[in-house]
Amino acid sequence: LIRDLLIGELGLPSQAGLITERVLSHVWRGSKRDVDVVFGNVRDPKSLGDEALRASPGRWKVVIDYPFDEQGWSPSDDFARLESLTAQGVQSDTVAWIPLFFTATRMDSVGRLVLLEYVLQRDRFDQNASHLPVNDREHARQALENQRRSLHEQVAAALRQAYAIASPNPADVEVNVQGKRVFDTLRPGLSIAPPVAPSLRAGLEDVLGQALAYQYPDHPEFEPAGTEVRRAELTTVLALMQDTVAAGGRLDGIEKPKAALLRRVAGPLGIGVPRENVYALGQDSFSRWGDFTQWAAASGAGTDQVKVSDLRAHLTPIGLVRDLQDLLILAWSILDDREWVRYDVRTAAPGIGSVSDDFTLRPPHLPAQDAWASAVERAEQLFGVP
Repeated sequence: LIRDLLIGELGLPSQAGLITERVLSHVWRGSKRDVDVVFGNVRDPKSLGDEALRASPGRWKVVIDYPFDEQGWSPSDDFARLESLTAQGVQSDTVAWIPLFFTATRMDSVGRLVLLEYVLQRDRFDQNASHLPVNDREHARQALENQRRSLHEQVAAALRQAYAIASPNPADVEVNVQGKRVFDTLRPGLSIAPPVAPSLRAGLEDVLGQALAYQYPDHPEFEPAGTEVRRAELTTVLALMQDTVAAGGRLDGIEKPKAALLRRVAGPLGIGVPRENVYALGQDSFSRWGDFTQWAAASGAGTDQVKVSDLRAHLTPIGLVRDLQDLLILAWSILDDREWVRYDVRTAAPGIGSVSDDFTLRPPHLPAQDAWASAVERAEQLFGVP
């Protein structure tokens, strides 16, 4: 029951059966991230083994404990296990949410709620109410429904206190066990502050925001932060970049929606200078021009060629998702007039989402100066064009 209540309060996807792990799609600074959320007793290896506490590569895991345990155990035992793992050198992008324990009174409320949930199922209620006159059964059902609703609200309010979303009430949670501490991590150096949030879902998003900001402090901040920057929007920005470069580095009279999109995407990425209805783009206004130039020199080893995979290796630590990396790589290739090569064959520049790691970028193959001069001279003689 408590897990089901938490899943509802956290807005997690529902799943059939006893599966304790959920995948949450969380949008942070304009990019969608998959986060694993698992429920269990942190101090008990039988409930959550060491591997269950470790995050998968490239994604965060939030482990959510319950506000109760067997007699003789307390939240301090949950923290002790995590401290032991840390002492053993275990490192993982894992945040543990270890709540305050319910008081005996509130656990009694949970027990009564469990009983009411069971009894009020249609078949069971009819069986248990068979001794009542038919006309009295609906009244009895409504009375029990009101009790269930009241207990549900009572327990949900206690959950918000236990997980540090609401101020603790000694009648609902034990506040003298762990000094109100409810978070621990397996990520070295990361400390999660209690979220200031109106709900458990908002609290979870705040926690993930703290974790990701610690991991990727240099990630651009797109506004609104909770709205994903989609591939179609990046494709529109790419087309505007191409038009701007083709127009000599300045594009005027941009439609309001497109201008707003440029300010939202190109601005934080440092790709040019977007204003009200004007966009300027050149090497001097591409904030990562120097970085790309250095990365290309290191990758090419004197050949002037750079592998896309090498560029990604530098962009990934910033925390950019692949589509945003694509946009930056394509922007640099346009500004540096690079050709796209795959398996030693020149190809058209790919679009957002199609920049595979096996591409290579190279300077254009231009004719020698004397050959070019000779060709110009022949063209003048042939076509009479000076």
